[in-house]
This record gives sequence, C-alpha cells and structure tokens, in this order.
Amino acid sequence: MIDAETPREFDRQLRQCRLAGIDNTWIDRSPRGGGHIWMRLPVAVKPLKRMADVEVRAQGQYALAPPSVWKNGPIHAPYEFLNKPPSIIEIASLDEIHWLKLEPVAARLTYRSLPRKAKELLSGSHCRSRTYASRSEVEQAIITTLVNAGFPFEEILTVFRHYPAAGKFAELDRLDQKRAVDWLRTSFNEAAESGRHHSTCVFGFEWRSLRRLRGEGGAEVRG
Repeated sequence: MIDAETPREFDRQLRQCRLAGIDNTWIDRSPRGGGHIWMRLPVAVKPLKRMADVEVRAQGQYALAPPSVWKNGPIHAPYEFLNKPPSIIEIASLDEIHWLKLEPVAARLTYRSLPRKAKELLSGSHCRSRTYASRSEVEQAIITTLVNAGFPFEEILTVFRHYPAAGKFAELDRLDQKRAVDWLRTSFNEAAESGRHHSTCVFGFEWRSLRRLRGEGGAEVRG
C-alpha cells in the first residue's frame, strides 16, 4: 500500500499510477489531505520507509482506512474513499511501479525438507554433471522431483524464488514475474500429469503380471 503523507505527494503518486494504468483500485484520502493507494503485489517486498512524504507499507504493517476516524485533539475527521472498485488491483510485476524502487524480501522457508536430488540440483551440482543437456531439463527434473515428493505448486514457487535453481526461472522472474510464474505452473502441470500417467502404467503392468501368475480357474501359480 502506498501511503502519501501530504496532498502534494498524494497527487503525485496518483499521477504515477494513472500513467501506469493501475489507478483502478482502492484509493482513500486521509483527513490531513494525504491518502492511500492499495494494491496486491506478486511478491513480498521490503517496506519503503518515509522518503519525500511517501511510504510503502508491507510485511504486516497497517494503516487506517475508511470508515476509520482520525482523532487529534478536538479534531475528529473520517478517512474517505475516493475510489473503491470490487477488488484491490493485482500488480503483475514490480516493474509496473518502478518509481518506488521496491525490493523483494527473501522468501521464508515455509516448505518441508527438500528431497536430496532436488537440493543437489538447486545447489548447482548439475554444473559438474553431463546428465542434463540444458537448464530447462535441469529445472524440469527439479520440478518433477518435488511433485513426486508431494510439494504443491505454491511451495515449489517458494523454493524456486529462494534458490537460483538452474537459472531460467530466475532470469524470467527478473524480466517478467507473471511470465515466470506461468512458465513454472505449466512445468508443474506437465510433471503432475506425467506422474499420473506413470502411476497408471505401473498399475497396469502389475495387474497384467499378476494375471499371468494365475493358472486356470484362478489358482495362483507359486514357484
């Protein structure tokens, strides 16, 4: 959330948002003439401390919003919405609000322990091996390993943002975060589908093997 302290800074931030095409979001004015511009970001960011009468509140920080009332001595005045569409705008990339120069925070390691193979690949062991022909193959191997270990997509995204992985995701994430997430989700879906297909094939093989081991009349053949 952009928190502008003064009318002048509030107007300046609104102009920047309009130029970027991201002003159709919750916007409220404070009793002192400043205001807030609300937005959802693609990644957690470090709060921007007050600089030139503007802050960016994040990481558990909060601010007053309508219908709150500001009380300062004998003055009681409400916060008022200037714009309130059905939802807060979602920003696809930090590049859309480049003038704020926000920095992502390091990902919190909320996922479970990594499988050994995935951890080795994420740490760069593939660079000493000729097993994989490309970075894409390395990253698909990481994703497949994590999918097979039961990691949901959100945890895999956290892992990839914490580790440099094989490089392709990190490069895409720097250039276009939405495209990077879409690429990772596609790879995740392919790995999940491949796992389901493999399980079906293994079950079919085991069932056919079992039938071959049974004699006429259903008697089991024991060796």
